[in-house]
Amino acid sequence: MMQKNKRYLLTAVFFFSVFLLTAQQSPLELYEDGRHALRSGDYYSSLDLFKKALAVNSAYVDARKGMAEAYFLLQEYAEALYHAEAALKGADSRVDLLTLIGRIYLGMNRMEDAESQFQKALAMEPNNAEAAYGKAEIAVFRGNYSEGTGLFERSLTINPDSRRALLSLSLLHEDSGDSTRSLYYLNSALEHYPQDPVVLDFAIRHYDRSEEWSRAEALAIKWRALEPDNDTIPILLGTIYNRMGRNEEAVTAFTVAVRSRQEDPLVWYMLGRSYMDLGRYEEALLSFRTVNIIDPGNEMSRLSMEYLLLNEYPIGHEERIKAGEYHFNLAKDFQKSYQYDKAMDEYRLGRLLSPLDLDGWWLYASIQNSLAYTNRYREEMTALKLEGYDNERFLRVMELLESTEDESFLNTWDGPLTHSHTPITLSLFFDRENSSMIHRGMEEALTGFIADQMMSDPHYDINMTKTITDPAEAYRLSHSGNSDFYIILKMTETERTIRMSCSIHLARTGSEVFRFHLLRSGNRRVSDVLIKSARDILNALPVKGYLMGIEEDQVLVNLGTMDALEEESEFILLRKDTGRWTDEVPYLEFTPDNLLGTVVLDDLQEEYSLGTVSRNSPFDLINAGDELYLLTEEMELPDTVLPPVNEELKSQLLRLY
Repeated sequence: MMQKNKRYLLTAVFFFSVFLLTAQQSPLELYEDGRHALRSGDYYSSLDLFKKALAVNSAYVDARKGMAEAYFLLQEYAEALYHAEAALKGADSRVDLLTLIGRIYLGMNRMEDAESQFQKALAMEPNNAEAAYGKAEIAVFRGNYSEGTGLFERSLTINPDSRRALLSLSLLHEDSGDSTRSLYYLNSALEHYPQDPVVLDFAIRHYDRSEEWSRAEALAIKWRALEPDNDTIPILLGTIYNRMGRNEEAVTAFTVAVRSRQEDPLVWYMLGRSYMDLGRYEEALLSFRTVNIIDPGNEMSRLSMEYLLLNEYPIGHEERIKAGEYHFNLAKDFQKSYQYDKAMDEYRLGRLLSPLDLDGWWLYASIQNSLAYTNRYREEMTALKLEGYDNERFLRVMELLESTEDESFLNTWDGPLTHSHTPITLSLFFDRENSSMIHRGMEEALTGFIADQMMSDPHYDINMTKTITDPAEAYRLSHSGNSDFYIILKMTETERTIRMSCSIHLARTGSEVFRFHLLRSGNRRVSDVLIKSARDILNALPVKGYLMGIEEDQVLVNLGTMDALEEESEFILLRKDTGRWTDEVPYLEFTPDNLLGTVVLDDLQEEYSLGTVSRNSPFDLINAGDELYLLTEEMELPDTVLPPVNEELKSQLLRLY
């Protein structure tokens, strides 16, 4: 009996082993499934399949190369390089691995290393198209567009219907402003590859960028007929309909898209934007909140949601209170780690969203004390008490504060005071035509965020924010709106970076007086670049104040340490409203009879200072309200530098791999 059972057991083990052997995919099958996933854009599944193939055969070069390609397309360049170099060790004569490593180096901005790999490939295969394309892209990334386009065009003599060369040339000519040549190469690609998904996708996005939405729509519908199950097409159609103002159809398209891409934050964001444009705010909020559940660090969606709350929901609304609590909690974390400036920024946002939250107000007051803004701390605490805030701990702190003397210059000044002044007026514009955004429709929210940051400085007043498509429009609006200066913002958003370009112009003449660029990556890149942009704009603008009071040779002025001033800072003193901004150093002109003298600051607090006036005339011509001007060296235009790498163009070219 025991022998019989043992025989049955051995038979069962044998058949189970056979089942496992037949059920297990071979390395080749796993690799081919991985290639299919890679071509479909499912890079994560492709990685899993390539790993399984390598688990069975660790020396499988093609599977290792597949790992490198998937990481490359995910822009994880260090991992891509590791796997590509590992593959090369097992096949050092394979040109395709050399060109892949070259492209990875391009992604890492290691241009010389990339060029070396392409040269090696060309030494082995003089007519290798991939290496030739790589050299062309290096020329483009170094700023030499004519050389780059020339190399791509020469490659067409070897391979006249090269999809990659045709699309690359279309993209390069589009970027250089030659729409005729761009369209020529695009039409050539469509003629050679009328049903190719890569070409159709490229063409749709081209027509979308050039605002030829009817053509984009026609191609998307054609593609949908060819591939009805392709879940990229509803996203493209939704984006097109959104840009055309056909928001009902956009909502329908994005609703279809989220069924198959429930974890895609960008699709949920675009659905929210479409609801927002229709005025269906509750559904828009739900979509934006879904984004923040899927991707808690998605700042674009949060900014869009908060812009909606600030503009369409009343103070005290439950949703505004929730949004305020988010920023208060974030600020507390920054404060605990002694990052007081960041905490201050978050407390301000919390107060903006939820000004009736008295607990949040107290936190906002407390950070003033941490930053040594003694007078502002006292002002906020006093205002909070007048609101009836009855927190026991607050009342104890307030009692101690009231027992100390108020040494603010406003309190100790014995003479009369005036609070009448003319701030520097600014207009703020977002240049949509020269920006490239993944999250579309963010122009107003981004401009509004920067404007709110800048308006915290009482020396400046923003009288206009607007999205433009032509810089001449910014000049016209600013000039007719009596602004002193106007600012043009341009933004490039990639999956990993945010680049802000900012130019400051004199509204009277339209001349540019200052420019700067910022690049940020990481989890808080959006808020970081917006807050830094606001600060850099204010730092670049001239400092203007006024006399609040005058007693003999001592004056009280509305400038202090918060304006980055220090003792012995010297100002020109002019009659009120007689200074005129110019576009030449020192950027200010005035007639000699309006120059009343100079003021040197002797003692500074955060918002006010005491100074000594030196008069230009034996007569007492100085009055409260007369204006002070400090001219900054930073107003000079920077030296010419090599152009930065166009990250958006680079990203698009590399994706044509």
